[in-house]
Amino acid sequence: MGFFNYYKLGTFSALCLIFFGITSQLQKILFVKDTRENTKVTMFIDQITNNDNYLDEMDSLNKQKVDMDDPRLIRLIRNYWIENPSDQPYNLKQPHVMDPSIGQAAFVDNRLNFKKVKLQFKKSFNVGKIVQNRNLTGNNIVDVQCFPLYSILKALSVTHVDFFSLDVEGNELQVLETIPFDKLYIDIMTVEIAHVPGGQTPVKTFVENKGYSSLIKMSHFGGLANDIIFRKN
Repeated sequence: MGFFNYYKLGTFSALCLIFFGITSQLQKILFVKDTRENTKVTMFIDQITNNDNYLDEMDSLNKQKVDMDDPRLIRLIRNYWIENPSDQPYNLKQPHVMDPSIGQAAFVDNRLNFKKVKLQFKKSFNVGKIVQNRNLTGNNIVDVQCFPLYSILKALSVTHVDFFSLDVEGNELQVLETIPFDKLYIDIMTVEIAHVPGGQTPVKTFVENKGYSSLIKMSHFGGLANDIIFRKN
């Protein structure tokens, strides 16, 4: 399937990076840690940004509908769309809160043999943000460049993800359908099902057919969680 076919779904795939809590096995990425109170983490990839025509080149790839692992696409994503994490110390509003989740992190942490999935203390790569001004009204549409999740991970040289959290307000199944599970190994993933058309059944069927088991359904009386956690068989 061509890259352009993933254009709209890429919106949601790109947003998935926000929820990674990823303790991924990143290749050629440097981590440097200090004390928890004044943690500075350097996590970066080398980038070559000497092409002033990269937007035109990406436009050409869009028109060609290239595959999501096309080397030209991966090179552009790595060099021009991925932003390295900040190297500044954390500035947390609630530094004493180790686990801000509704129980998912502790459950997953246990199943990953305590690799410490703590979303509060993460440093993330960034592929851009879509910010909504809540004071605006109307149905204005803004076109943005999007990528499949797999393309972004390939640009980071990631093929193994310990934990993947997917919450894109109803389009979870469409995002999952773009992931080549034969090329990307995900140990555990949590998928929100609250807004998926058809409910949990189509999500469970699809994921279990990809070689996963449903471990638990987690809910919250206030609607803050409505997820299924899956583990690779």
